[in-house]
Amino acid sequence: MRADHSEAADVCVVLENLRCGGVQRVITTVAALLARSSYRVCIITLADGSDDFFELAPAVRRIIVHKPRVPGGPWHRLLADWRRIVSIRRAIRESGSPVVMATKPTMHLLVVFACIGLPVRVVIREPGPSALPLDPQNLLRRRIYGCAAVVAANSHRAIRNLAPYIHPSKLVYLPNPLLMEPQPRDGNAPARTVLTVGRLHEQKGHDVLLRAFALVHREYPDWRLRLAGDGPLAGELKTLADQLGIQAHVEWLGATRDAQACYAAADIFVLASRYEGTPNTLLEAMAAGLAVVVSDAGGAELVTHDEDGLVTPVEDHTALAEALLTLIRDARLRARLGAAAARAVERFRPEHALPVWKRVLGLNAAGVQSQRARRLPSGQHA
Repeated sequence: MRADHSEAADVCVVLENLRCGGVQRVITTVAALLARSSYRVCIITLADGSDDFFELAPAVRRIIVHKPRVPGGPWHRLLADWRRIVSIRRAIRESGSPVVMATKPTMHLLVVFACIGLPVRVVIREPGPSALPLDPQNLLRRRIYGCAAVVAANSHRAIRNLAPYIHPSKLVYLPNPLLMEPQPRDGNAPARTVLTVGRLHEQKGHDVLLRAFALVHREYPDWRLRLAGDGPLAGELKTLADQLGIQAHVEWLGATRDAQACYAAADIFVLASRYEGTPNTLLEAMAAGLAVVVSDAGGAELVTHDEDGLVTPVEDHTALAEALLTLIRDARLRARLGAAAARAVERFRPEHALPVWKRVLGLNAAGVQSQRARRLPSGQHA
């Protein structure tokens, strides 16, 4: 099914780009699921398709607002942002959608300003833990959030952090949808592989993981660490692995489109993040039946210690190494935790998550039919 660009969209989502990232994965997944349910979805991006990692479903319309950043001082940046706001506003009007979702903090201000005076419902999606320090930009974000119809977050920690300055009637939990299917695992035939999947960024704590794995390697030199992902710290992390003497036992996979194959070839999944919302890669690893180890800032909301995974203190590479050693030594424990993890994430399946998205976006059947009846085929509002 192809998108019919003569018809107004039921929902429009504004993204910076379709590069490799958790937000992009969630939005492209939800867009495909909604399109499969006969909703008309439009994605607006500020980047062209030259460096796309994710593909949109054929039925999803894309409008590109390609406005390169202007180098220079603050006035040049303000002018560039104003031009983006005007372009985003024009694209939203072109989409004809009565619902507009902003997906990242870098987009929230632009989208809210772009929607001023338009007959649209603005939904802000907070992808992270949402603890906003009291700096001028975040104070402005707090005020802007009050202009949205809904502020949605993908973790209960974010909900708690947002609660002091957003009215409870506007604040909702919006789960990430999970498509990864459970995979049978043979805990008696280990691949002797520890896996992490995520952008090579300070947030993800790869340096903590490398230091932990160096301790593991002393006792189990036949085990390997695989890192799937790319990012600005790639060179620095490879240097650290070399300094720790484990470079020959670490595989750098880069950004991969076949994450499922990575999970299938691993025994243990690790997320050593310094902060997170709801990590897609953790959901997928758990769905794949892997035993998981997470930091208490990276996935403790999804993992109950010793029930469906192991939880360690953030930034504590010694505790992380001990958790890994516990799992390496005990194949039965890996199997038990992996099976429990797969059961624990069933609530994120599309049949459970998508109805929540529809409700938050106002996409109940009666409302959509009423909105469509009031819109002209050109996408202009009657």
